[in-house]
Amino acid sequence: MDTMVKMISVGRYRWVYEGNDFAYYVPLFGRLQYGFLKIRRGDIVLDIGAYPGDFSIYASEEVGDSGLVIAVEPHPNNFRILKENIRLNGLRNIIPLNFALNNKEGKVTIMDEGVDAKIGVRGYLIDAVTFDSILGLTGVNHIDVLKMDCEGCEGIVLSENNILDFRELAIETHSIHNFEIVTRLLKQKGYRIKLLSNSMIIQNAFKCIIKRPLEFV
Repeated sequence: MDTMVKMISVGRYRWVYEGNDFAYYVPLFGRLQYGFLKIRRGDIVLDIGAYPGDFSIYASEEVGDSGLVIAVEPHPNNFRILKENIRLNGLRNIIPLNFALNNKEGKVTIMDEGVDAKIGVRGYLIDAVTFDSILGLTGVNHIDVLKMDCEGCEGIVLSENNILDFRELAIETHSIHNFEIVTRLLKQKGYRIKLLSNSMIIQNAFKCIIKRPLEFV
């Protein structure tokens, strides 16, 4: 069944969203949840699970004209909304890619809709790429910051032997099993791990609102 597309304006942003997922579509959600990342001017940022573009748009502002955001979203409808939100806000430093990230190239099936979209057994058949594939597709030679929220595929993706050397990363793991896999793989690669609780994220959100209150009205 078709879902009505709606638009809102928050601060200087315009935003398209669908269905009942309004809370996830606030343009400043990326800043509220990921404001702890130290994104710098000129950085190259990789956003895995980019729908609907909240983090990508926040990161594009932080990296500036000299930087780049690569926004990867596998679900076709989610990708359409991601591209529209990029277009509506006139952002030229974001490259949207309609692929699934995996530990090997091939095909994967994406099931469910909206923020619940994930790899499954029935749904859309999507091309899968690796970290190295993304470098080749975009012409960059490194990634500075990684944000990954792909509804449980994080352990599979990071099991790739050639994990890139990120300066900083933020990963949502979605299950205890996936959390154990991800932390083990990252520790093997020499990363220092800091766990963020929901309360810490809420504290960061309040700091962002206090720092830039006019952006949230």
